[in-house]
Amino acid sequence: MMNSWHAISLVIALESLAATAGVCGAQTAARLGLDAGATAPVSAYGSDKNVGYHIGLLVDVRVPESPLGFRIDGAFHELKYSGNATKEQIWMANANLVLKAPTGTMVVPYAIGGAGIYSSHRTLFLGTRARTNPGLNLGGGLRFELGDVTTFKRYVSTVTTSHDSITVIDTYDSFTYTLVQQIERLAARAVRVLRNDAFEPEALIAARPEAIVIS
Repeated sequence: MMNSWHAISLVIALESLAATAGVCGAQTAARLGLDAGATAPVSAYGSDKNVGYHIGLLVDVRVPESPLGFRIDGAFHELKYSGNATKEQIWMANANLVLKAPTGTMVVPYAIGGAGIYSSHRTLFLGTRARTNPGLNLGGGLRFELGDVTTFKRYVSTVTTSHDSITVIDTYDSFTYTLVQQIERLAARAVRVLRNDAFEPEALIAARPEAIVIS
């Protein structure tokens, strides 16, 4: 089973001049900044989660007289599950290419895209789950050149082959589905139910469930 983390971030970033260095005879300004904003989970990943927040740091490298630039950023995201106290915390680090559209004004639209590493930590009813996966991001924004204020919207997607379902082995007890409902409510995870005489142990192990509960 393939699982993904998909989210859209609306970001406001404040930057300040950090350093200036010569590259191939030209001057390249590197700016250090802070960013914060909302994170909205989308697709199937967002079906059981609320809008969260994120904060982070970024280094913006601008190449004078060129529409291209580079950005390295790291951020912390937190999302809360709907209907319970479970939270997912995601640390991310990205390397991005920035393409500006010169307008001759203080407002400069730009596109941003790149790749990074995303580390997710989630506390569940049956324990803590952590995973680290590569991911891609793509977005666009507006830069206000005179004030060093940037707003941008970015879509993030990660893919992993880890398996997150919880499996309950039903031994024909009358309370099995009451147990299933409680696990789904407290763990905020999908639960797969298998009859104890209707599966192969090897196949269950190969499916790599997050946890196995015998009722």
